[in-house]
Amino acid sequence: MRVSMKGGSLGGGFTEQGGRIMTVQASSSRSATKSIGAAFVNLVITLVICIAILLAFLIAPLVALGLAYLAYVVWRPRSGKKSSAPAAPGEPRQPGAASHGFGAGAS
Repeated sequence: MRVSMKGGSLGGGFTEQGGRIMTVQASSSRSATKSIGAAFVNLVITLVICIAILLAFLIAPLVALGLAYLAYVVWRPRSGKKSSAPAAPGEPRQPGAASHGFGAGAS
């Protein structure tokens, strides 16, 4: 920015009302315009960054849920192992089986 005052400091450069004449020139030293190609590249880069961030926030929870499901599948009890299902009402209980749950104290 360049400020210049017309007239010297010892006189001259005054208006009829007694004020000084001052001009202000505000311009950069280089042109601020971009070429169409540079503007297009800037737009493409901005869109790629926005899409990458959006997808990261959308996909990250899905990946976390998928990993949790895989952990569940790996560590859940297999069907070949002993089942903890209660016996049918007419079947005798296995000896040493603990009674628990609602109404377990009646037997």
